Order: sequence, then C-alpha cells, then structure tokens
Amino acid sequence: MDSTMHRPPFLHCMNAQKFTEPFIDFVEKHFDETEHRFIIREDEKFAIRARANVVLVPQNIGRLALFILYFREFKAADKVFLHGLFAKDMVKILALQFWVLPKCYWVMWGADLYHYVFRKRSIRTNFFERIRAFVIRRMGHLVSYIDGDIALAREWYGATGQGHRCFMYPSNLYQPLPDVGEPVSSDEIVILLGNSADPRNEHLDALSRLAAFSRENIRIVAPLSYGRKRYADSVIKEGQRLFGDKFEAITGFMPFADYVRLLGRVDIAVFNHRRQQAMGNIISLLGLGKKVYMRSDITPWALFAKEEIKVFDVDTLDLNPIAPKIAESNRSRIASVFSEESLVMQYRELFESL
Repeated sequence: MDSTMHRPPFLHCMNAQKFTEPFIDFVEKHFDETEHRFIIREDEKFAIRARANVVLVPQNIGRLALFILYFREFKAADKVFLHGLFAKDMVKILALQFWVLPKCYWVMWGADLYHYVFRKRSIRTNFFERIRAFVIRRMGHLVSYIDGDIALAREWYGATGQGHRCFMYPSNLYQPLPDVGEPVSSDEIVILLGNSADPRNEHLDALSRLAAFSRENIRIVAPLSYGRKRYADSVIKEGQRLFGDKFEAITGFMPFADYVRLLGRVDIAVFNHRRQQAMGNIISLLGLGKKVYMRSDITPWALFAKEEIKVFDVDTLDLNPIAPKIAESNRSRIASVFSEESLVMQYRELFESL
C-alpha cells in the first residue's frame, strides 16, 4: 500500500515534553484531528497517549530508519511544523532534504534560537551550527509571538522565511488558577526568584542585587527542581550565605495545589534571564497582578510594552508593592491578549493560509 495515501496535510514533528500532550489535546479540541499527524521522539519522562494520528519514535531508532521515516512523512505533508530545532538528527535530515524547507514552519521555542549565543564553542559544535544556519536560511516560515526573536533569527542566521505571530502552546496562555483557599496574611514580602536550576536564570547576580534588602522582612523562594544539580547547589549555598533562613530552595516535585498557593503568596517575582525564557510563569504571575522584574534588554520586554503590560527593570529593583491600578490593568490585558481564543485563531490562520 502506498505510504503516502490518506496522509493528513499537517505534520507536526516534536520531542516528548511536558506540553506535548496538552498541545495534541488542543489540536483535537479545536481542529479536525484527521488532518493532523504527529511524529514524536519518545522520552521516558513524558508519557504520550497512543492515538491513531501519533507516531512514537524510539530514542534508539537507527539513522537510516529515521531518515526514511521523515523522507516519507515530509513528502506526504502539505505543511511541516517543526516544534523546536534541537535534535541533531533532525537538523541533518532537513539539510539533506532541503527541498522541503519552503513548506516548513519553525515553531521557535527560544533555546533553539539562542543556541547561536549560548552554545559551547568547539570545531564540532561550530560545524553543526553551520548546518543549522543552512537549514534556517531556507526555512519557509518562522513562528513566534515575540517579534524580537524572529528579528534575531534574521540577524544571526540570515533567515528569510515569512514571520507568523502565534503563542504556540496552551502553557503560554493565561489560565485562571483554581481557588485553594485564602492566602496567609503576613507582612513578609515573598520574592520568587527564577524558574529552574538553569544557569541562564542568573541567580547569583540576582541574589547580589537582592542583598541590599537582606535585613528586610523578606522570604526568597527559588524553584530549583529542574536543571543542573551542581548549579542548584551553588545557588543554595549563596542564598543561605546572604539571607540565612530567609532563603528557601524548592528542590523536589511540588504538587499543583502547593504551586498555586505559592503563586498566591508571591509579592514580587525576579526573572533575571539573559534571554527569552520562563514565559509561561511570567504570564501567570502578571495575570495574578504580581510585580514582575526582568531585564529590559531581552526580547520579551518589547512584547509586553507593545501589549501595554507593565513589567519592571531588574536594574531598578526595590520592594515597593505594585500599584493596584497597574496590577488590575495587567490582569485585564493578560486575560485579553493571552487567551485560548487567540491561540485558536492564530493556528487557524497558519493551517488555512496558502
């Protein structure tokens, strides 16, 4: 039987991640699932439910088998959505099958773009980066909700593809959090620091900035469950040195109800990343009316300014509460802009455009 018969027109190539399953659910909820096919590289940490339109690719698949799989799938699809551009095998296959790139949509996650800046330099990585540049230059479409990231793809890689605005995943949307009881009343100022044990959180720099307030009635909470353990240990050591028992590290899994309670307690959030990162967390906190600090020289700053959502520059860090008028305006704008309806409309335009 011809393997191209009855193939859906839209092909999604993804790695199994925490938002992969919710994205498939989103597509099935709002679109005709028979028009979509998902090729997903397996990861034991993230279970993907079996479906007729999902092909799970084991990690130990041979290179030839992988090449043949993608050759057939790319050929049959009208549009190919590349959710992240990380996997070396995928990049090499795209370079070898460069004629499919005009119908490819690079859904830009962030780390795949900023690999240009933050990768380790060596002869091997520099050669791979040249292959990535060959692919990205020929990519027909660039998908992001941050104009600055698309601009960087053009600047760094010479990308010429058409840009499309899209919030990409339900995790980037504003979702009202469930009620888990009244927040504990306290004069203590709770500061959320970063979102993971990724060095690009720049925790040590942020802790140095916060040190001026070490005598104040504060509690600094640093989620360090995911990322590099050695880096997390260095953050914990410095946090305890500067703030003693006012510093609290979260190193284990936190149940969702506890996470919601934590966000409810937060007064100030500090995201000191040097690139676009933790956007889902930032959007949730702004939707709760929290005061959010970030760097003004990264691409999300311009996004929030464009959408009339107030964030604060880490260079002006203080403990003053956010003005109620600003908090309410942020809540309203976040709920309006980062909505499921917007995401549905954005993907409908991507699927239906010529």
